[in-house]
Amino acid sequence: MRIFFSLLFFCLFSSLSFAARPLSESAKFSLLTCSPGTELYNCFGHSALHLSDPANGIELVYNYGTFDFDTPNFGLKFIQGKLEYALSRAPFGPFMQTYVYEKRGVYEQEILLSAEKKQALFDALEARFNSPDRYYMYDFFYDNCATQIRDLGQLLYAEDFILPQADSSRSFRSYLAEYTAPSPWLDLGIKVILGRGADKRPSVSEQMFLPDYLAQHLSHSQTPAGPFLGEKKELLPWPAAHQESIKDHYPFLLFTLLAALFFAIAFVFPNYAYVADRLLLTVVGLAGAFLCFMWWGTDHAATQWNLNILWLSPLYLPLLFGLKKVKTNKFFALLHGLLLLSYLLALLNWLIAWQAYPLPLLPIFAYLSYRLYVYKWA
Repeated sequence: MRIFFSLLFFCLFSSLSFAARPLSESAKFSLLTCSPGTELYNCFGHSALHLSDPANGIELVYNYGTFDFDTPNFGLKFIQGKLEYALSRAPFGPFMQTYVYEKRGVYEQEILLSAEKKQALFDALEARFNSPDRYYMYDFFYDNCATQIRDLGQLLYAEDFILPQADSSRSFRSYLAEYTAPSPWLDLGIKVILGRGADKRPSVSEQMFLPDYLAQHLSHSQTPAGPFLGEKKELLPWPAAHQESIKDHYPFLLFTLLAALFFAIAFVFPNYAYVADRLLLTVVGLAGAFLCFMWWGTDHAATQWNLNILWLSPLYLPLLFGLKKVKTNKFFALLHGLLLLSYLLALLNWLIAWQAYPLPLLPIFAYLSYRLYVYKWA
């Protein structure tokens, strides 16, 4: 819903121009930080800039998180990571109404700028909005609605803009987990789809890809004139923090029960194990094919070098046609050997944690490892 309104604003106001208009002495810029929503596209929150200049009748929001549904081949470009995002401009009131409707929190912090810096920021925003440069290629970790705002500090102050010291021992993946914890299935999906890049330990600047951390670090950033941001002002109530419950562990419990069922079939009803294996290996093979597509078929840097492919392997799809032939057929024996080698590498990675693997899928990993042994040597 937020995207719908944002796009509506983008279309309605893209033709208006405030370029070269001097701001009044009472004008102020502020950072808007919006709480996470319940959908995939908004579960990490949002950041935007609010310009308030009552003397000139200006109440605007500059938003780097919009895109155009009318883009040719929109769906394909979105999936492939080739969709351009844009800086849009919208009235403040309707922008806030979208968050009232979605029952999401919003707080505001004034950006502490001199009159000269306010005008410079306004001119820069307007110049970009009215040029082709308002479009940029979105990247989840490195170029999004929050990082675009982060870079404005450098634009205004260059080397005089000082970021604070902060913990640099955590990975991108651990930061994401703070936001996906309330949705355990989304959490599992993200852990599966993200590759080695998510295990990098981001610098203070890179941590600001998340709106909450953008606000937190900018609040402690310094300029020659003093702090960059003022105190928080709550515009809409911030939702209560997530409390851990048994629901957070549903994926692990389900896959444990599923693996136990497959093990039971294999030991108690071995004649039916072949059918159950073909069903499971079809799902695993298709998952592996999807990971291959996300690695080589898209521009998403975060989904490349994904070591989950070592065991969620597309090689299971051709092996389906020769599960019972791995002892006698050279081709299927070769496939089995490649899968066994990839499983050993996956186990090594699991032990040294070069890439974090999704714990809820460990029981399925164990079952598949056992069945690889059975079809060759049992």
